[in-house]
Amino acid sequence: MARHGFCADCPHGERCEGGYTDLAVTYSGRRGDNPMCLYRIEREWLKRL
Repeated sequence: MARHGFCADCPHGERCEGGYTDLAVTYSGRRGDNPMCLYRIEREWLKRL
């Protein structure tokens, strides 16, 4: 599966493949970019510190 968005460059991408498919499709209309990924949330939070 092709990853895109945040998941395209994620170091965990090979393992998780973009996360929970239903959630990704609901939010973005495509598979491969999970907006509720815990790693993603942590990275976004740390950028704001």
